[in-house]
Amino acid sequence: MTTVTSSTAAIPKLKGIEDWTDWKMMMTLELGTGGWDWAKGTLRLHQEYTNSILKEFGMENCEGRPVPLEHKMKLWDFEMGYEGDFKYQKLIGSLLYLSTNTRPDISYAVSFLSQFNSCYTSTHWDLAKAVLSYLKLKPHFGVNYSKCAKPSFSLVGYSDADWAGNPTDYESYTGFCFTLDGNLVSWESRKERCTAQSTAESESIALAEATKQSLYLAQKSDISPHVHVPMTAREAMESRESIFWVKAMEDESQSFNDCKAWTLVAPQTTTKLVRNKWVFKKKTSPDGSTLFRARLVAKGYTQTYGVDYYETFAPVVKRPTLRLLFSLAVNFDLKIGHLDVKTAFLNGDLLETVYMAQPEGFVAGGCENHVCKLHKAVYGLKQAARSWNLKADSVKSSRVRQFLG
Repeated sequence: MTTVTSSTAAIPKLKGIEDWTDWKMMMTLELGTGGWDWAKGTLRLHQEYTNSILKEFGMENCEGRPVPLEHKMKLWDFEMGYEGDFKYQKLIGSLLYLSTNTRPDISYAVSFLSQFNSCYTSTHWDLAKAVLSYLKLKPHFGVNYSKCAKPSFSLVGYSDADWAGNPTDYESYTGFCFTLDGNLVSWESRKERCTAQSTAESESIALAEATKQSLYLAQKSDISPHVHVPMTAREAMESRESIFWVKAMEDESQSFNDCKAWTLVAPQTTTKLVRNKWVFKKKTSPDGSTLFRARLVAKGYTQTYGVDYYETFAPVVKRPTLRLLFSLAVNFDLKIGHLDVKTAFLNGDLLETVYMAQPEGFVAGGCENHVCKLHKAVYGLKQAARSWNLKADSVKSSRVRQFLG
């Protein structure tokens, strides 16, 4: 059991705990030179496993080399067999374990050599031993962590791609790394899983891989209470910030009442019901305060074409149109304004007959078995965007006719 705590008193009394000591090694991760300096707020990690690998493969007395692998080196796998009795796969496995823990500097070299696990020759074996020579020169390299002056849980990532960068089969290579408050927490370098037809496509694939990792890390680094967002209405009502979330839900519910978004009716046997859910989000206002937002969203994927929706197309503005607007405004001394319509979709009138379940936490007393017959386009409906666009267009057209007389 490994615990990160500011004092031993914070550790609960659990069965089986016999002794508590400051850790020096965990899962082959060892405190490096300088170790854990509380006063300076620094922590240095390396792996003693490096020396074990060198000794196991007879490289403890070899001459070191400055780089693990030459760039753009061409190797071929057409031999499709083994040449000699080498422990190639075992060595690559050991290097992979090392590179994923504390040695990002050998990630590319190990990833490149691992593609020959089933068709290696003496050439591949010599290159794998060259990586060991590099480790011999720098056995105590590791990952350093330094205390941030003002911790902000800032997760920053970098990604890159080398289109057709693999000199063996001309597949693209990708890599990324992430830091939390300036400290390296994740990295990877490997061939892309699909073939890219251009540099742009290769970069897009790299960004997609980095994005997946960023979502995972963002979730795991969510250790500050103020950034927690509930996933369900029940979770919101039971959280420590329930008073704020309930207020946000009440405001959303009031918006539905103001727009007369639905009417409660008794369900029929043939009534097709659309479900819904609450979606919560925290935003930051211009003055730095936290805003709690709740939105009721219909589960549009439960709708059926021809039953509760037909057309879904809604046009969107293009940037050239905006630039035309700016040019006209400059030439004719026009003022350009911008407005934000709160709960914009609730202004759209539904043309289809849609029935929705009552929102969780806001079921009308005495009408528990009733359903909502929608009159307005609730967010999440397939036709919501189109309904709002038709409404906005009709209002704009009427104003233009009034202006022209």
